[in-house]
Amino acid sequence: MKTRKTKKFLLCVLLVVFVLSLTACDGMRLDVYEQQDEDNWYFEVDVVLNRTLVRTLESSAVYSAAHKHTWTVSDWLADYFEILQESFGFSYRYVGELNENESQVYTFVVNIPKSTSSTELSEGLSLTEGATQDVKTNLFVRTVSVARDDRFNYWVRLFNSAYDRYVAATEDKRLYPTTGDGDFKANCQSFMGSLLFGFVEIRADLKPQDVEGTQGFWADDKGNVYTKLLPGLTEAFPAVNLDAYTDVLLRNYWYASKKMNVNYDNKVGAADSDGTPDTYGVYYLFEKTVGEGDTTVEYEYYRADPTGWYLVAIAAGGLTVLIAYLVARNKKRRQEKQPPAKVQDSFPYDPFADYFNGEGNGGNDSGKIDPFA
Repeated sequence: MKTRKTKKFLLCVLLVVFVLSLTACDGMRLDVYEQQDEDNWYFEVDVVLNRTLVRTLESSAVYSAAHKHTWTVSDWLADYFEILQESFGFSYRYVGELNENESQVYTFVVNIPKSTSSTELSEGLSLTEGATQDVKTNLFVRTVSVARDDRFNYWVRLFNSAYDRYVAATEDKRLYPTTGDGDFKANCQSFMGSLLFGFVEIRADLKPQDVEGTQGFWADDKGNVYTKLLPGLTEAFPAVNLDAYTDVLLRNYWYASKKMNVNYDNKVGAADSDGTPDTYGVYYLFEKTVGEGDTTVEYEYYRADPTGWYLVAIAAGGLTVLIAYLVARNKKRRQEKQPPAKVQDSFPYDPFADYFNGEGNGGNDSGKIDPFA
């Protein structure tokens, strides 16, 4: 179940993107807004392209049999997310295409469960592997300093690896990748590989003779039948220039508590859906280009340390025992200074009063006899 803060994030993040994400830029930019709760990761992914670049790409686009017209950037991105959703078991929503200044923005909201069975997703999203923590305490408060990968490190490494394989492959291998190169899954059924090679499916239900002469299907020498569900970027848009991909700007907006001490590039306030400022959290911005390689995110947060409170409790308990001991000791000393009580003090009346008043002894003796003498 989404937390209240997560719902707030999904509702208000579009307001933030209007302010910061739609600035004029050359080429391409990827903005990722993120938040998480106990069960899910939540992302808004904004693919931001210069409008001139969009016109250049779409003017070179090839025909799409699935859409009955030449490819558009929005069609390709929507199909890309749709295929990944079915293959990796997450959900997404295409918010739409926005125009602002000189930019074209394609916005997607993605919900990925932390219980995902995909190794690629869990390794790429958890950000725990390789993270370091330094804990300092002053008995009452622990200061936890964390250094971890930024949101893009893992995915940039995967894309760089796919790019190297793509450049090394023959033209035939690019258009019709098969299991012969040993990297079929990484090339054609992964997040980053499918950007370049397209998304290719093995059709175990078909044999080569079933698809002979059928457009969109092919077979290898082992009898495997393939079909391409989505062309790669350069196949759909031949004007794509991969030589400059290292200049792509990556920006990550991380929603976290205002009380954290974060080493950030910038930060943006958040608001509820009705415009009420968010008093808990803020978006911390980290940005880099693909060519910068791995970078880290550093921050500090605070947790109560029970050690000091345990010591306080022990001291309070010891003081209570000491006070009780001193009170008991003082009382005992006062009792020791008083004379010992007489036996008569234990009797509230004289039991022999009637006997010695002349009635009990026949009136012969009117004096009182002390029975304890």
